[in-house]
Amino acid sequence: MPPPTQPPGKSASAELVVAALEDIQQRFVELHRAQRGGPPRQPFDPDWPSPCQCSAADADGLIDWLPVRRQPPGSFDNIAHALGIELHPDACAYYAHHYSDALPTSHPRGELNLLAAWSERDFARLQENLLGHLHAQRREKRPPTLFIATCEPDDSAFFISIDNASGAVLLEEVGRGSKEVLADSLVEFLQQLQPRLT
Repeated sequence: MPPPTQPPGKSASAELVVAALEDIQQRFVELHRAQRGGPPRQPFDPDWPSPCQCSAADADGLIDWLPVRRQPPGSFDNIAHALGIELHPDACAYYAHHYSDALPTSHPRGELNLLAAWSERDFARLQENLLGHLHAQRREKRPPTLFIATCEPDDSAFFISIDNASGAVLLEEVGRGSKEVLADSLVEFLQQLQPRLT
């Protein structure tokens, strides 16, 4: 049996990831307050409740929401044990410490959406998607990566991932495995981003 994933927040690297992610979350919320006079809003879906929701639905069916710190953090040990690999602690820290909707951001190379889990149920769905992604890479004999963001437009053939071995952040092409290094670490990558409105 492989060793479990490193508990998120137990390494200096993981703590830096959480701090960098919280910085961009805060800037995203501040941008909304400055430009639109309040917190981020989105359509209410009664089938997908979330700790992020901070208002009742209005007459247009919209709710206010804010990123929420998750206590205790989520675990990815189930994926590590299923695949017999140790997941990079930066990827675990990125997903495990907050509930949030996807965050629209801009990178020098283009616009993207940072993925997140909206709720515990969504976290379970995220894990299933990551497991499927890693299984597909194994079948195709490609090195494992962990997706963290989608690229704009929605039908883009590219996504952003973390190299599971090195922790570098990659621009990866769907189904091809072709990669370009965008940053040597997740913290460096997050610091390159600017929040944007949609």
